[in-house]
Amino acid sequence: MVQDGGSPFATALRAVADRPGPLPEQDAQQFLQQWPLEAVFRELSGPHVDHTLIEDACAALAKLFATAHGAALLPSILPYATAALQSSTAPLRRLAVQQLGRLLGAPGSGEQQAQALDLLLRALADEDVGVASDAEAALKQLGAPPVDRLVPLLSPATPGGAALRALASSADPVLRMRSLTLLVALAAASPAAAQAVRDSGLLEPLLRELQDPDDLLSCMAALQLVRDAAEQCDAGMALALQEAVGPRLGALLQHPEPVLQSGALRAAASLLAASLEAGVGPMAVDDAGPAVAGNGIGHAGAAALPASAAAAAQPLLAALKTVLDVGGVQEFAPELEEAALDAVGILGLQRAGAEALLCDATAVAIDVAYKALGRPPSPAQRLAALHTLATLAGAERSGRSGKLLAPAAEDALRVAVFEGAGASAAGATPADVLRQQLDQPFLEQRVAVYRCLAALAARDWMAGQVCGHPALLAFLCDHQSEASKQGCEWRHACVQQLAATISDVLGGGLGAGGPHHAVLAAAAQRVQAAERGGPYGAAAGPREQHVATVPGV
Repeated sequence: MVQDGGSPFATALRAVADRPGPLPEQDAQQFLQQWPLEAVFRELSGPHVDHTLIEDACAALAKLFATAHGAALLPSILPYATAALQSSTAPLRRLAVQQLGRLLGAPGSGEQQAQALDLLLRALADEDVGVASDAEAALKQLGAPPVDRLVPLLSPATPGGAALRALASSADPVLRMRSLTLLVALAAASPAAAQAVRDSGLLEPLLRELQDPDDLLSCMAALQLVRDAAEQCDAGMALALQEAVGPRLGALLQHPEPVLQSGALRAAASLLAASLEAGVGPMAVDDAGPAVAGNGIGHAGAAALPASAAAAAQPLLAALKTVLDVGGVQEFAPELEEAALDAVGILGLQRAGAEALLCDATAVAIDVAYKALGRPPSPAQRLAALHTLATLAGAERSGRSGKLLAPAAEDALRVAVFEGAGASAAGATPADVLRQQLDQPFLEQRVAVYRCLAALAARDWMAGQVCGHPALLAFLCDHQSEASKQGCEWRHACVQQLAATISDVLGGGLGAGGPHHAVLAAAAQRVQAAERGGPYGAAAGPREQHVATVPGV
């Protein structure tokens, strides 16, 4: 059967879906008398049902089941939802899962709850990500008090517990990750739920693999699973996962095998970054706060990390310092140093992570700046370090206010950049170093320089560096400096950020009346003209030429 938007069923369904506010009982009764649930699912089960019709059905059923009459009929959806989950149409399977979620969260008999739970666990393994996500959202309800609601899902003596154990120990990494994210979501619901998850033993397969580095492949797979799960976690879930796997990760951060240590660095950074996502609010860049004491992380004006996140940060930052320390005597494999720079970049994406790194006593940011602006052992490491420094400076955070950090972190960033540049040659400034790096022939390197410069130029001191350096300013304002499309666009991105910073400072923003105000004012017209000229100036487009690439990068 082909359902279109003009059929009587579609019209009735849309009328319910589009009705503002709660659905009156009388209207719910009238609809369900004309279109019983059996008819609803039959109409939606055709091979060519329009997806917008299923979207209307989702909205309509939500309103219908919110009424007393609809709620009384909710248990009767089980056979229809079971059939719908066999459909080849993913939106219909999602609709079925959403109704099963309502049934799971509603008062009902133990048998009905068990059937809904079984169907939702099957849906958690669905090939469609949307279906699986809806199933996870439905199952998360069981984390709410009372904690005994978790027994059918976590107990090894129940069918639900057995099914979840099969997913947790599956050879399919996707299924394992789905079970893991569900478990950490449940653990994040409350301390009692977290204890129930730990007591269930469902995390044991993962913990055993993390605790057995002799099985290299399994341990690496477990680290990747933790990293993937962290990237899908909210802050509460990440903290729950950190509590479970933290001790194992801490040991692997010091492991002598570079491959394992690299995986641990990236996994720990992803986990800490996820825990900070909602853990620390935005900081006002001109509002210095009290010094943070007790955890060794944070200075005046920087946000304090949550205690649990601070405890997790210490072993990670110590491991990063050991690997990246430019003053250290120990040599590390290039892939391990690359992983450490990746980990710094993962943390630096967010303001809280960047502040933690910049304000920490280990001064890892200075090591990164040395490798980006000083004398790194290889072009590949300079490339990676430039991108990492750019990320710390806010390359992925939008707007000037998004890039700027707390005062203590900003001071630490400025010190790191100047010390890194000074390591290149006696008396060298950041502008000297960046101008010199823009002369080399490899586009990948120049793009990294532009990205770093554009992020740093949100600061009045870096904008002042550029505007006070005639050769660098001339290069950036000349549309003929670059020939390739990518090079032209990145050069212009730097000009745009310079123009934005100049406009903000001259308009009374942060840095107004400061030591760089005059040089910014003097360069304003030239920078604004270059910004108006666009990436290619008066030309119609880039002058495409052969562009050298860095071998092995």
